Amino acid sequence: AAVWTGNLMIVWGGWDSGGTSLASGGRYDPATDTWAPTTLAGAPQGRLLPSTIWTGDRMIIWGGVLYQCCPISNFTPLNSGGRYDPIADSWTATTLSGAPTPRYLQTTVWTGSRMVVWGGYDQSAALASGGRYDPATNTWDAMSASGAPAARYNHGAVMAAGSMVLWGGENGTTQFGDGGRYDPAGDTWLPLSVSGAPAARSSHSAISTDSSMVVWGGWDRTTRMNTGGRYDPVTDQWSGMSNAGAPSGRTSHSTVWTGAEMIVWGGSSGSSGLDSGGRYDPVSDSWSPMASIDSPRRRAAATGVWTGESMLIWGGYDTVNIFGGGSFDEELATGGQYCLCPMSAVYRDADADGLGDSGQTIQACAPPPGYVVAGGDCNDADGANWATPGEARNLQFTNATSLSWSPPSAPGSSAPHYDVIRSGSAADFVSAALCTATDTPLLSLGDSGIPAVSARFHYLIRARNGCPANAFGPLGNASNGTPRTALTCP
Repeated sequence: AAVWTGNLMIVWGGWDSGGTSLASGGRYDPATDTWAPTTLAGAPQGRLLPSTIWTGDRMIIWGGVLYQCCPISNFTPLNSGGRYDPIADSWTATTLSGAPTPRYLQTTVWTGSRMVVWGGYDQSAALASGGRYDPATNTWDAMSASGAPAARYNHGAVMAAGSMVLWGGENGTTQFGDGGRYDPAGDTWLPLSVSGAPAARSSHSAISTDSSMVVWGGWDRTTRMNTGGRYDPVTDQWSGMSNAGAPSGRTSHSTVWTGAEMIVWGGSSGSSGLDSGGRYDPVSDSWSPMASIDSPRRRAAATGVWTGESMLIWGGYDTVNIFGGGSFDEELATGGQYCLCPMSAVYRDADADGLGDSGQTIQACAPPPGYVVAGGDCNDADGANWATPGEARNLQFTNATSLSWSPPSAPGSSAPHYDVIRSGSAADFVSAALCTATDTPLLSLGDSGIPAVSARFHYLIRARNGCPANAFGPLGNASNGTPRTALTCP
């Protein structure tokens, strides 16, 4: 199970290479490339193939199957679940009262206020029932069976144009090429046209473009397919789908909708996992290739989520040959990030001053929250200081004993301080000089000192700030272009 929260990918459940159903998970932050575990306290019973949706503030897990091995494999369908709060890192159980019967391989959609589950398999037969779950009240409502499609599992379902649209699937012996449209508000079913529909199949992908459903891939019990179709629930019409440039046929692939394209990656060829994919544009009915450089290891049944700018892939399994004499499925704990845009370095801006820490960078299409495009902050823990100050400007006498100056054009801080250095020699601001003011926030200074007869005083102003300790600005240049130097004021 996997969802995208807006800034985190949460994965939960599944099984491991030892055949154990897992009740653990993790939260992945792509901005920092870091993981944090989900709490085990109050988590649902371990399972694979659960229903999973994101409500806007909670991940809901429901149903699925408890797999126990060995020496005898045992599958136990479930109708329990939980609601996970990633901010509080806490679980709350979903009620069993009124819940649909135990099942797995069902479909799930989110209406905006309710989770709708339908179909599936209960370890003895395909199902043609479901339920609507309200997380706000922790209650279930039944779904009408009148007009519902035939019982099935491994089908596809999406929310499109206000309806749950489901299509395809199987019942163990028959592949389906039909489906239904369900109105969650009215609790009513309408059939889907079969005119122009793709060939019957199961284990395909289905995505919503908001106004239509796009299905692709799957198998017909003999062949893994690389064809599909587009369905408009408003007009109840199917449109063909080009397979020119489409990826090879597959099942158990990862699929996301970017807002403009469907991306498919990975999956199973029947004999091994895949590490290829493609991008489909339903408006132009065309496929584009995906980059293969640095792609994750081949795999099937990986989680896939769309972040708004990239697809995150994690987990899954690969079929591995053993010395040429057999094979087994190896579960994976790795993943990758696929981006549609040019990647560039962005910088962590912990103090929100618009400049980031050059030592804290990630590659991204655009800066995620907490990151900026410009680096160079010499003190990213202090928003008042970000760079070494420039040269103080416009030093002048305002009367016989008073000096004034202006801040640097690039102060490097919100409130730079200043050193005032006085010397009896214009050529020596080190041995013949003293500091008449140190680290003052003022932009003027009165000096009561009086030079000897026929002598004179010379002054330099140095800007300074806390970036990260005492960062001193330049003192300008002598008339020959040489940078001036002066003693360091304490």
